[in-house]
Amino acid sequence: MSPLPAQRRLPRPFPLTRRAAVVLSALLLLAIALALVWLASARQPATPRPGFGKEAVPVSVAPATSGPLRLDLHALGTITPLARVVLRTQVDGELLTLHFTEGQEVRPGQLLAEIDPRPYHATLAVAEGELARSQALQANADMDLRRYRALARNDAVAGQKLDAAEAQARMTAAQVARDQARVDEARRQLALTRITAPQGGRIGLRRIDAGNHVRASDADGLTTLVQTRPISAVFSIPETRLDALRRAQAGGAALRVQAWDADERRIVAEGTLQALDNRIQAATGTVKLRAHFDNADEALFPNQFVNI
Repeated sequence: MSPLPAQRRLPRPFPLTRRAAVVLSALLLLAIALALVWLASARQPATPRPGFGKEAVPVSVAPATSGPLRLDLHALGTITPLARVVLRTQVDGELLTLHFTEGQEVRPGQLLAEIDPRPYHATLAVAEGELARSQALQANADMDLRRYRALARNDAVAGQKLDAAEAQARMTAAQVARDQARVDEARRQLALTRITAPQGGRIGLRRIDAGNHVRASDADGLTTLVQTRPISAVFSIPETRLDALRRAQAGGAALRVQAWDADERRIVAEGTLQALDNRIQAATGTVKLRAHFDNADEALFPNQFVNI
């Protein structure tokens, strides 16, 4: 038997080391990741260039208008009466009567107190007597002057006597004017024994009782009278806000001011800005302002602190 032909041997594959297997796996994973990124970016719409291809946005157009500038300022203010008067007597004497109740609201011209008028009645009577005497002397001097003038026209009297009569008439006229001034002053002094309210407002506590001797030089006076309707609030703002305030005032409309309670929970009163001080306080760098409030319900009280 002839021998079988020898079988052809196939070449053995190139053996893979552990390191080569790791590198091959990493490359495969990287290729898969790149493919996924490419697929995701292909599905998104292309980003338009800035300024091109954007969707239109609706815009509202309105004509330019002018109006008041809103300005919000916050400060601590003090309620201050627009007028405060210390009631003093202008004549000396015994205080007879007080015609007011402490805390009472009074009207202008209302009688508040009386000083004993009897000494002033006597002074007036003396002055009126002196005036009557001077007027009688003046009448007699005028009559003599008329008689001497008539005689002088007929050359029946010396010129020296006429001159003396004219001088006497002028002297008595001066005496009448002097005594009339004394009468007027005595009447004025008598009228001052009745002390009346120079303005409307609220009376404070009395500082002296009836029966005491009072003098015009007394510093304390009888009591005080403050105006409460309307009333004002004085407050300060930093000088850095002054320009904004002036611009707001330039609009012409009155600037509204609100007075809040101490807790800033309730509006006590509403008013308007009335005045701006003419200088900045150098020590504090602030400027003072004054606001007016009608205060019809008298919710604001003098020297009360409010938040503006």
